[in-house]
Amino acid sequence: MKKKISRLIMLFIITASFLSCSWDVWGGEFIDYGEGSANANASRLFIGEKPENISVTKSRFADEIVISWDMVSGADYYEIFKSEYQKGDDLTNLSWTRLTNTIVNTTYYSDKDVEDGRYYAYRVRARSFIYRDTLGSFSDIETGWTLSPPLSVEASQGESTTAINITWSPVSSVRGYKVYWSDTGYDGTWNAVSSSILPSTATSYSFAPDSTYYGKTLYFHVTTVANGNNESESSIRRQGYTHVEGAPTAPENLSATKGESTSSITLTWTEMAPNEGSYDWEIYRRAGNESETLIYSTARGDDQPAVEGGLMSYVDENNLSAGIVYTYTVMAIGEIENSDGSKQSVNGLPSTIEGYLLSPPTVIEQARINDSADGFIFTFSSPLGDDGTKPLKYNVYAKVNSSDNFSSSPIISGDLNGSESYTIEIPYQSGGNEYFDIRVQYGDLESVGYASLNGNLYVPRPIKARGYSASDNLYLDNMNAENGQYPILLQLDKDSNAISYTVKVWTADPLSAEESADFEYEISPSESDDGETYVITIDREATPSVGNLYYYAVRGKDRLNREGEWSNIDSGYSALTGSELIKHMQVFCLKPWEYIGTELLGSELSTKWRNSAIYSYVSQAGMGSLGSAEESGNASGRMTYNASYSPPASGSVSFSYTNFGEKDYMQINGNYNMNVSLSGSGSCNGGITISGMYNATIGFTNISVSSQKFVGTYTVTQQNGHSSEEVSPDQAVR
Repeated sequence: MKKKISRLIMLFIITASFLSCSWDVWGGEFIDYGEGSANANASRLFIGEKPENISVTKSRFADEIVISWDMVSGADYYEIFKSEYQKGDDLTNLSWTRLTNTIVNTTYYSDKDVEDGRYYAYRVRARSFIYRDTLGSFSDIETGWTLSPPLSVEASQGESTTAINITWSPVSSVRGYKVYWSDTGYDGTWNAVSSSILPSTATSYSFAPDSTYYGKTLYFHVTTVANGNNESESSIRRQGYTHVEGAPTAPENLSATKGESTSSITLTWTEMAPNEGSYDWEIYRRAGNESETLIYSTARGDDQPAVEGGLMSYVDENNLSAGIVYTYTVMAIGEIENSDGSKQSVNGLPSTIEGYLLSPPTVIEQARINDSADGFIFTFSSPLGDDGTKPLKYNVYAKVNSSDNFSSSPIISGDLNGSESYTIEIPYQSGGNEYFDIRVQYGDLESVGYASLNGNLYVPRPIKARGYSASDNLYLDNMNAENGQYPILLQLDKDSNAISYTVKVWTADPLSAEESADFEYEISPSESDDGETYVITIDREATPSVGNLYYYAVRGKDRLNREGEWSNIDSGYSALTGSELIKHMQVFCLKPWEYIGTELLGSELSTKWRNSAIYSYVSQAGMGSLGSAEESGNASGRMTYNASYSPPASGSVSFSYTNFGEKDYMQINGNYNMNVSLSGSGSCNGGITISGMYNATIGFTNISVSSQKFVGTYTVTQQNGHSSEEVSPDQAVR
């Protein structure tokens, strides 16, 4: 039988409330604030008022957000709640998470679990050690974000003969901006373009380089500056240059392939006229809002562009990824003659174009069980180039295990028509497919797959049962008894992946859950009132006999008929009704001689009591009952009998019990006394305590004796949650 620890837990909680150190009850952390951390305000009554003047930093620190608020009278500690949101969201309808740390006797908090470019909302409430049931009201909601560099930084290329214009998107709540330049590359030495901080309203800066830099590539980035002079990380790097008279013109008719290959992007442009001379070529590439990368340069030794049919071309096969739009900048590098006759290398005007691979769709919602529970469902957005003008299709392939190969043929195909998004339902496969790959087809060309799409990730197997236990002698108000016993309840933490459970039941303690069981069956759990746990009511066929421990293990099964691990094994036993308890108490403890020859007492105990000294007295009437005797219990303890006579016609019969029991699951202590006449009628008084598996107290207040038999009712109070009952002695089977 399991030990009950609820009293120890309660004692621990009460003791923890009086510890001088600070204990985070909710987060489970011990926070030591050192000397002087006692709250001088704690002796004042805490009535749950909200913290006032909450303040959250906005663009102040590059790697943290600081929250502060006014102290609340009587508060011992504060809880901080956080939510991420998007600009324009309704802040009154956010989903909140309490931060792990609890702040004790401190009215500020530094949140370092933040990311650049994201927006966060915070609120605070006070709590008290002493008035733990009084929840403080939440403060007002305040928002904050880190000090982030500007986005969308650009630098002009050949737009001016004397200046390079740097532009950026504004950042809110900053003091201003700093612009840096370098002539030695992205990893070179950076210099500020101005000794002063540009104002917070600035979104551009015109940089006039020294004439020695005309026509040459320079590099730029921008930072933000906070009111406390903190400076953000650098923005992405951009390159720019001025235009020099005589520099090459921009390449004409620049084009790039879009979804016409799975591994390369081909650039083409019109061949320069012969009278324009011979040039070096540079091609830069960037993905989204990243810095440019030089991917091609004839000046550094790359081959000259191929020329065919009046077109120059370059094939980019360098570390391309599907699903990304790449921006290419192509320019010629020429030479001009200075006034002194020297030659100078200058950048030509650029041409810019976008290109991309044939890409799979971007999955919006990966495979999950659909509402009708008969398959998977997932949603994907339009792939690149899906504008309704190309004959694009999608194909879905499947496999059972992650190590398998995907099916050679698609299990589902469909046309793409330029819709913003698509939803696909995948019926459960007879082979148990859990992994899926979606590809886009264009003519005979098929894209690479969307490798991370798998149903198992979003429909995980049932977990090994947590918080699992079987009930001992448990009574609940809504229980219905059968054959004198209430059901055994198995309780475990809720697992939303499990729709049913297999239960194993053993009559003896097994070595492991893999051992063959006496009973095994499948049952659907019911959700408990708290919504966090499942309750399994044991089937009546598996209801254990009185006094027997049964052993239980469970494992969940999901809609795909997949099973989780077996739980740990736990023992349990049923609670008894009052009448069932009285039956066993009378037969095996109180007066077994009355049940000699019955099936419940059995032949061995019937023989014992038929030959006992106590039975030799109680089986007689009148003077033959007088005397004393003692009997030891088959399982434990002893029973003592004493009968005496008081003239003219009355007697006293008493029974006393010391841990007496014929079965090891039930013993009694106490006594009862009968004052009776020679006819065997009279009064009765006393009390009995039952110990073992079915703790209870039995009162004799309503019991009297008539014709040598108990009449009336016992007062039965079980220690299993059941209220007191009045039970007749005749409940026992004779």
